Amino acid sequence: MRTIRIMLVIYLLLLPNLVLAVTAESILNQLENNYKRLASLTCTVNEVVSGSWGQVESNYNIKLRMPDNLRAELTDNSLIITAQGGEVMAYYLKPNKAYLYTLDNFQGSEAVEILFSFLYESFDPEYLGISDGMHKVKLSAKKQDSSPYQEIYLWASQDYYIRRLNLDDGHGTIINFSVSDQVLNPTLSDAEFVYTPPADCLFLEGGPIKFK
Repeated sequence: MRTIRIMLVIYLLLLPNLVLAVTAESILNQLENNYKRLASLTCTVNEVVSGSWGQVESNYNIKLRMPDNLRAELTDNSLIITAQGGEVMAYYLKPNKAYLYTLDNFQGSEAVEILFSFLYESFDPEYLGISDGMHKVKLSAKKQDSSPYQEIYLWASQDYYIRRLNLDDGHGTIINFSVSDQVLNPTLSDAEFVYTPPADCLFLEGGPIKFK
């Protein structure tokens, strides 16, 4: 009986280490599950595109409501994108034009599943440990022609949401994204996903977008 108690204590001491073992796969799975369960989100995204030609920085305010409402706008209002269901509009302040698109497969958890399926199929994940207080994962393309990016680095917060992304196309262009001011599951009204361009705006057909 004593032996059983000792073995039980040892098991309980070891169990937290087994449960808390972190791998690249476990991080991706947890990220996928979190985003599938997400009802809504607001955040600011900083984008920095670097290449031999120089560097361009942009900042976006993002509002997302599952399953199919999105609003993304540059902080200087030079670009505003709204999506409701399969209808997408991208308005450019200069030259005062709006492009209208139809979007396939932008349906909440389905879209999340498609995205992560692409990552699983096209990349080999590697856990790089804790960096800046976040889990860092490297994704290396299995084939050069399987993805527009050869390497992706992502940083996930301790509650498993993406806070930083680094995309490398292997040809000298690197895109860095960082997420700040994130609010999970806020209440967002229909009006927040509607934008009416100026009356003299030129509307153009942008065609279908395939989300695959």
